[in-house]
Amino acid sequence: MYSGYELIWLFFCTSFLGWLLETVSAATHSWQKTMDQKFDDVRLKKIYPNVLKVE
Repeated sequence: MYSGYELIWLFFCTSFLGWLLETVSAATHSWQKTMDQKFDDVRLKKIYPNVLKVE
């Protein structure tokens, strides 16, 4: 059985991991929005004219 000290550390570690995943997710979403604004479809078609469209 786990002691109270071990349970507190387990709670701390899982809370930190959840915060870390949420922060990375938000940063990734923000990065994708920035890239969509800087590189619109018209610009990308000029850069990569032979790319196949995936549906």
